[in-house]
Amino acid sequence: MRNIHTQNSTSDFKRVNRGYMLREDLILDCKRIALEDGRKLYEVMEEALAEYIEHRKEGKAHDQGYQSAEF
Repeated sequence: MRNIHTQNSTSDFKRVNRGYMLREDLILDCKRIALEDGRKLYEVMEEALAEYIEHRKEGKAHDQGYQSAEF
């Protein structure tokens, strides 16, 4: 797992409070990771979201070269 923090400083981005509702089990797992790593909860969640988004982008870039014969 690569560390997003080495690529972009987290202070370079504006943060907003949108009031999203997330699953309690995911929040607890993120809290556990944050505690183990000595990081803040939002840092763990931001890293997870950034990695997910990057993974999706890579998948779509890969899929663009592929055209299915079935519709």
